[in-house]
Amino acid sequence: MQKKHFIAIVTAVAAAFTLNAKATPAKGGKAPAWINTPAKVYPAEKYMYSVGNAGDRGSAELKAVQGLAAMFSQNIDSDTTAEKRLLQGMADGTVATASIASFDMKVTRTVSQSDLIGIEIPEYYQDEKHSVWYAIAVIDKGKVSALYEDMIKKNNESVQKLLSKVTDASLDSYAFCDYAADIARLNEGYMARLTVINSDAAARLQSSCKSSKDIKITLMEIAGKIPVRVSIENDEDGNIAAAFSDVITSHGFKTTKDSLSRYSFTGSVKFSESKTSDGTNVHCRYEITTYLKDNAKGTELFPFTLTGRDAHVDFAGAKIRAKKSIEKKIKSDFNAKFSGYLKQLSAD
Repeated sequence: MQKKHFIAIVTAVAAAFTLNAKATPAKGGKAPAWINTPAKVYPAEKYMYSVGNAGDRGSAELKAVQGLAAMFSQNIDSDTTAEKRLLQGMADGTVATASIASFDMKVTRTVSQSDLIGIEIPEYYQDEKHSVWYAIAVIDKGKVSALYEDMIKKNNESVQKLLSKVTDASLDSYAFCDYAADIARLNEGYMARLTVINSDAAARLQSSCKSSKDIKITLMEIAGKIPVRVSIENDEDGNIAAAFSDVITSHGFKTTKDSLSRYSFTGSVKFSESKTSDGTNVHCRYEITTYLKDNAKGTELFPFTLTGRDAHVDFAGAKIRAKKSIEKKIKSDFNAKFSGYLKQLSAD
């Protein structure tokens, strides 16, 4: 996939919503009413709020923000590669999000960006007599409800457009579907927050949004229709090919020995012997070179190499250790690289 085509598919929808980042300072004299009775200043029918206090302003802001963020559901977990792709999508304007107010560094280091959306610190107060700072974090329900509704709608449009490109049992279709699932998961986090702020608005949107669970089912159905032939030369006992196959099938794909399969994962392993300088041990060096190929297009898609060595008193023992190391590295290193490759397909 060419990136310019992909961006044409996903609408650029970075939501513009700049909150008031200039808090009203106050210190000494009579404490403001919002410290003890915040509802008098920020009526509950219009605002959500939380007051924090601490020995310094930054810590007071952090407590206030944390108290407000705690009113929402927790973040939907996602793997690192998915998070990177979503963050890049936000930066490119292909995934809808919102700008956030400027906060103290303690806040931005501790509270996730998604939890900061819609929150502002309109006022803070320094009680010099008791060396205490107060800060109030608020959410304007009307404004933020409209913000979340807009982001959810635009992201759902992106999900629908991505799914419209799922046309066959190919890695391209898999990548579109996988990205759609990640955006849908992000939207579900937004929906959870909207439900707290405006449950009626959330209920109206819920039925029109694709669920990440349903998309994941479709994703696994696509993967199950994509056979990958796995073949490793000089793999004496077949354990290396089996380790690669385990990783590939863990993503839902099938493995096969059919030479006519559209996709193939092939390569070779080489072992060589060397001795330590004092001659007490023997090293078995290994090098594995592989690549994933689209046989229909005749293109190599994903190369992967693995090198290392293990020692023993003799070469046979060193080779046994080397094979065990290879299997472990395939399950960790190859799995991470293969996952990353599948995620970046949608951005190429």
